[in-house]
Amino acid sequence: MNRACEPIAKLLGRFYGRVLAVYPVEFREEYGAEMVQYFHDECHVAVGRGGLPALAIQGIRTLADLIRTAPGVHMEILRQDLRFGLRMLRNSPAFALTAILALALGIGANSAIFSMVHGIVVSPLPFPESDRLVMVWEKNPRGIDRNSVSPPNFTDYRQGSKAFSAMAAFYESGANLTGTGDPEHLVSALVTPEFFEVLGVRPVVGSGFRAARGDTDIPEAVLSYGLWQRRFGGDPGVVGKTLRIDDKLFTVSGAMPESFRFPSRDAALWVSMPRSYFQTSRQAHFLSTVARLKSGTALPQARAELDTLAAGLARAYPTSNRGWGVTLVSLKEQVIGEVRPSLLVLLGAVGFILLIACVNITNLLLARSTRRRGEIAIRTALGASSTRIGRQLLTESVLLSLLGGMAGLLLCWGALAALKILRPAAIPRLDDVGVSGWVIGFTFAVAAAAGILSGIAPALRGSRANLREDLKEGLANRKSFASHWLRGALISAEIALALLLMIGAGLLIRSFVHLQRLDPGFQSGRGLTFDIDLPQSRYPNTAARAVFLEGAAARVRALPGVEAAGMISNLPLTGGEGFNRFGFTIDRMEDPATKEDHRLYARWITPGYFAAMGIPVLRGRDFTEQDRAGTAASVIIDAALARRYFPNQNPVGQFVRLSYDQSAAREVVGVAGEVRLVALEKEAAPQVYIPVLQESRLSTISLVIRTSLEHPTAAEAVRQELHRMDASLPVYGVQSLEGRVAESIAPRRFNMLLMTLMAALAFVLATVGVYGVISYMVGERLHEIGIRTALGARPAEILLLVLRQGMRYALTGVGMGLLAALLLTKAMAGLLFGVGPIDGWTFGTVAVLTAGVAGLACLIPAWRASHVDPVDALRPR
Repeated sequence: MNRACEPIAKLLGRFYGRVLAVYPVEFREEYGAEMVQYFHDECHVAVGRGGLPALAIQGIRTLADLIRTAPGVHMEILRQDLRFGLRMLRNSPAFALTAILALALGIGANSAIFSMVHGIVVSPLPFPESDRLVMVWEKNPRGIDRNSVSPPNFTDYRQGSKAFSAMAAFYESGANLTGTGDPEHLVSALVTPEFFEVLGVRPVVGSGFRAARGDTDIPEAVLSYGLWQRRFGGDPGVVGKTLRIDDKLFTVSGAMPESFRFPSRDAALWVSMPRSYFQTSRQAHFLSTVARLKSGTALPQARAELDTLAAGLARAYPTSNRGWGVTLVSLKEQVIGEVRPSLLVLLGAVGFILLIACVNITNLLLARSTRRRGEIAIRTALGASSTRIGRQLLTESVLLSLLGGMAGLLLCWGALAALKILRPAAIPRLDDVGVSGWVIGFTFAVAAAAGILSGIAPALRGSRANLREDLKEGLANRKSFASHWLRGALISAEIALALLLMIGAGLLIRSFVHLQRLDPGFQSGRGLTFDIDLPQSRYPNTAARAVFLEGAAARVRALPGVEAAGMISNLPLTGGEGFNRFGFTIDRMEDPATKEDHRLYARWITPGYFAAMGIPVLRGRDFTEQDRAGTAASVIIDAALARRYFPNQNPVGQFVRLSYDQSAAREVVGVAGEVRLVALEKEAAPQVYIPVLQESRLSTISLVIRTSLEHPTAAEAVRQELHRMDASLPVYGVQSLEGRVAESIAPRRFNMLLMTLMAALAFVLATVGVYGVISYMVGERLHEIGIRTALGARPAEILLLVLRQGMRYALTGVGMGLLAALLLTKAMAGLLFGVGPIDGWTFGTVAVLTAGVAGLACLIPAWRASHVDPVDALRPR
């Protein structure tokens, strides 16, 4: 049994023993020991199957079994408690609605985040035995652990490894589908024949790639469920038909199930990878690799085997493989990415919201139990035991919480539905998130726990009846002051929790503001972007691509309202940290260190790109139509490269050589402003721009225009102009530059918005709690306040008296919250940018704001107290 769960199982066993203690002696003697041992054994079995979540569910089941096996008289008592509790709630609708709403907010938020954690982090991937699936990456000499694999290395890993039952490679890209309806750009993946076998998923129609069964190297395509339904109406006869993809004919060999979305959720097509790909250089790293471990093989064992193979390849091919290694990660870890820490932080945050809600309910129930002291004293006088009364009060609390849980489940369902409509790109596996049986079980387990947690103090307080005093006070309708200290401590606790969440939200907001203030290096206003894929069959070389790109840029530039237009191979802020990154050397430099192989990013552009992006050319000149094939090779470097490698000198006129073509000395003709290329939070890296009319290595290109027109109008005009040049070429990815920037920081925005929402909810709950408790305390002290006023106390003195009491609790909570934040915000360090986890400005601002709002919450009841009429306050009630 898991050692962490052993104490909980023992605690459950003792709890069931305590529950049995209320049953008749005969029942305990006959069944008690057997039942406690049985439930304890069942908990052991549950832990072995599913850990702590299974233990919690088993606890609920065994408690239900215990109630079901209870004698009839005790079932009748339980029914009486439930009926009485419902009647009491019906008689106090304002109290019931307030409590249910507070609990629904806390429980619903917890259920929503738990459903995300369970669906994304906990539940297995939708593949058979998904725990045996791993991603195989290469580790390059520069320390990048997850580098793509070269095709020849992949072949050697697959043939030499004994730890895997199957291994497949894939390369995700775009594809143009033509010939059946309008041209359409699709997210596609070139895959090896074993791809679906490795993942363990079969097509719903067809049988997958025939090449996997030893057939010839024929071009095949497998459709996604969505593409099959959309373009072919779900026709089972689609197998064997031909598709024109990038001007090549492919035979349809199947369609995948609706749930299959790999390597990305937008994948619409899988095509067979040509065997010619595996005849490329070992220095060309572009494949992703997925493999299935053999049964009984552990990840460390497979890692050791591949390390041995990589070392052998380094000895056999020192030029290409020296210094390279292998990295293995589980496929689940690869898919989840970096979302796990942020989800766990959010789960902790909603836990605090539930605690605040529980504190509010506890205060309400304490106040309610104080009002009911006369009733409880009468019931005690009539023979009710303290256990019976405490159980009744606890039943009411749990009943209230379960009603809140039902409402919270509805809120959870609505929140998840809204989330799926928004489909934030920051969340992987979003389709696996939903209101499952686990979520329902968690919701009601949390509701029961919240009911017990909220009801323990009121039940203990209410069951300790002082018959003589309580009857006297109850009949006199007087109030008790005995529980003031407890309610004050609870106020301090909820203010501390709310302040902790507000500091977390404040840190994320500060980080996001810092990020938004960064200069990306280009002007995003009035910029509009388009993506184009040029098929290799129609545009096979630089000359063919140059003719189209030059003509397209000129025609778009001539459109009304277009101020500038240019093209680039990869737009900034579109990720791809290792994409098109090459080594380089610098000629004619005195420092021999510059002869070493350094790294830079290469981007291919057309004339007019810098003007369209608003990137300044700081020195030298921009590219022109004269920079084309047959002329002297030229490049423009950015300011980051110039500052690092050409300090205190003019780089224009110098020469650089890129590692993929060391024979070509490229003259630096200009220096452009530095641009944050990979992500907004990453510093600008050295990069070089190459004229696309002189050399073009990629078929995918992005068009950028700067326009004074409305974006829909400009987008339609550009589409029509490009359609006139090539009617079979789809134009896709139409988006403003501002939208591209916003998309690049979407994960941080999502985390910030969720945390801010939770902090605001916690703050409102805490403020309402402070106001409610102080108002109730003022109500209890009306008699005292009337006496003070009658004896000459001025309104200002009464106001300060009440305000001082409330602020003492509030400031205590602020102090506790600041101390907790100093200890806990370090867990958020990975989510922050430009601000430390202990930020004085955030801590101070939130503390002052919390204290100020708490003071206002206390001021309203204090103002009412200062205007009490002593005659009314002293009148017998």
